[in-house]
Amino acid sequence: MKTSAGVSAASPRKDLPISSPAPARQADSGDLTPSTPPVSPLQNHIEHLRTGELASRIEAAARLAGMSDPQAAEALRQALRDPTAEVAREAALALGRGCQAGALEALAAVVENADTYFHPSVRTAAAESLGQMKDPRSVVALTQAVRDPLAEPSRAAIRALGLVAHEDAVPLLLSIIENRDNFFHPSVRVTAAEVLATIPTPDAKECLRNLVANQAEAPEVRQAAALTFA
Repeated sequence: MKTSAGVSAASPRKDLPISSPAPARQADSGDLTPSTPPVSPLQNHIEHLRTGELASRIEAAARLAGMSDPQAAEALRQALRDPTAEVAREAALALGRGCQAGALEALAAVVENADTYFHPSVRTAAAESLGQMKDPRSVVALTQAVRDPLAEPSRAAIRALGLVAHEDAVPLLLSIIENRDNFFHPSVRVTAAEVLATIPTPDAKECLRNLVANQAEAPEVRQAAALTFA
């Protein structure tokens, strides 16, 4: 286009379309997928106790004994009824070692065995644990357990009573040795004599002297009594 002075005027500038700015790039911050929280040692032991192989289940019960958390105590109490006797036995021992919450009541139920569920080895372990705990509240259950139909749990209950009841156990120990109803196995009577020998009361000493002098008595019982005066 020419002006009146003959000078060509520049063509009017057409505005260029305004382009949108490129979107900002997000900085790489790694994998933002939420991670699974780590399993605590407590939960790990509880899981192994319930679902692991036999060896790891037994080890888990032993490790839970050193944990004061109520969940550990509850897991061990539940394990007393585990169908595998080795696991239930370890749980009974663990409850005694750790003096876990509710252990006394749970172990007393095992030695009483009212529903005849518990394996002899579990009853034996429970009696041993009650002896270690030395809580007088266990005397009633242990007294009942003395008449367990099998010798080994009965012997464990007698040894525990010696630790828990001391002199108060003497009358019961004397009745076991006398065995008037012929219920007790000789090995149980031997254990009663051995425990009686650790309790220096006049009645205990007199009973042991009579055992030694009684020629009609079972030889193993007389021998156990004689060791007191050796």
